[in-house]
Amino acid sequence: MRLVLATMLIASCVAVGCVSSAAAHADQETCPPVCDRIPDTAWVLPNAIPLNSTYRWPSLAGVAMPMTGTATPRFRFEEVCATPVFPQDTRNSAVAGRASLTNPQGQWQLQAQVLHWRGDTARGGQSASSVLGVAAAAPSAGPVVAALTATTLISVVALGPATRTPGTRLSLANWRTIEQFVVYSKPIVASTVIYLAINLFDRHLALERFGAAATGQLALATDLGLRLFLAINVLPETLLFQYALKRERDEGRPTAERQIAANIVLIFAVLAPLTATYMAMAPTIEAVMAPAAFRGEYARLSFSLAPGFLAFCALTSMCNPVLQLTKKTWPLTLAAVAALLANLILVELPFFSEDIDGLAQAFAISLGVGFVAAAATAFRQSPIRPAARDMIVVAATAGVMGLVLRPLNAIHPPLLAAVLSLILGGAILASSVLVFNVGGLRAMAAERLRSAGLRQAFAGRGEG
Repeated sequence: MRLVLATMLIASCVAVGCVSSAAAHADQETCPPVCDRIPDTAWVLPNAIPLNSTYRWPSLAGVAMPMTGTATPRFRFEEVCATPVFPQDTRNSAVAGRASLTNPQGQWQLQAQVLHWRGDTARGGQSASSVLGVAAAAPSAGPVVAALTATTLISVVALGPATRTPGTRLSLANWRTIEQFVVYSKPIVASTVIYLAINLFDRHLALERFGAAATGQLALATDLGLRLFLAINVLPETLLFQYALKRERDEGRPTAERQIAANIVLIFAVLAPLTATYMAMAPTIEAVMAPAAFRGEYARLSFSLAPGFLAFCALTSMCNPVLQLTKKTWPLTLAAVAALLANLILVELPFFSEDIDGLAQAFAISLGVGFVAAAATAFRQSPIRPAARDMIVVAATAGVMGLVLRPLNAIHPPLLAAVLSLILGGAILASSVLVFNVGGLRAMAAERLRSAGLRQAFAGRGEG
């Protein structure tokens, strides 16, 4: 396990090193044969490798071995988790190198691997993502979690060049602005670390009290479920908050506050139905996503964890924007501390300490405590208030969705049931939003249609 964790940490460092080195300069070497090996500048520097102060890692470029054209350069987590070998693996044609450093038993081992797919960057990013994603097809839980983590890393690396502003350098930065950003962002980072600590602490308790098998069940249900919720939530959260900031610049603070209030309703209209569907269709989701050895427990644990996923996503996408607009983010850290204290108390109570289900419920409740604490502080400091009527309509719609979708679990194959639940649930949600004009979406859609009709009418007159 230590080797797996070290490999993932080095992968992160290598990815950052690749992005930064590409922007710095190209190697003064000729090709071929240099184009068939990873350049020295692509390897992470020793002082950037975790635990360097203890192990004094040497230069990875000096110990790296070229793997281009040899055996498939499989990742270490694939070896540990016995991921099956896939035919026509795209890594067979990639430029690859591996650096391995062995220490005595019981100490940290180091393995770093860099792959480069020749050709268009976008296509190379897709190849990298697909290579890591195939681990989800493995018959055990380890590759599934590893693939999800690594796929996120690849996405960040692939999008890095596209998000970099040309001509920007650290030397041009306004240090006063940097100082304000650090003060502004520290509470957000601290709260994220605390929530991660809660998760890890509960897994440690699960290992001590119920053994490795139960810990794996809890970890898989938590990781897959939370990542699914965050993946669905991140797009509307980001777009809506950026739109609110734009309106603040163009139309002033009161307009931005009204927009964030509307955003809260819209995000809740995503999260509440998602939670209802996830809980109602837990057996089907288990059959589609969970490895065979984890089925049964996955559905039950997911049902307990889903309200916590809702609370955590609501905290990040409904409370954070309110506090960010006021430039006061410290309540997020206090809310995370409240969640931590709640978790520490709950896991010691008899009801929550008897089995793995109790730990899952304690984790979900602690996330709920964090949301309530953040919401109470955020909305006390700000005049922003979401429309209560719309929130009630969305909650009622989510409840109806859960009742209607639950019988679909009897349909086989499970993938068909999952597709039908998306279609039926989407129809229920869309009908409710349009009938009750949730978040003003019906009025907005009508206005867009009228504007489009007028443009076509004017265009027709101009042609006539």
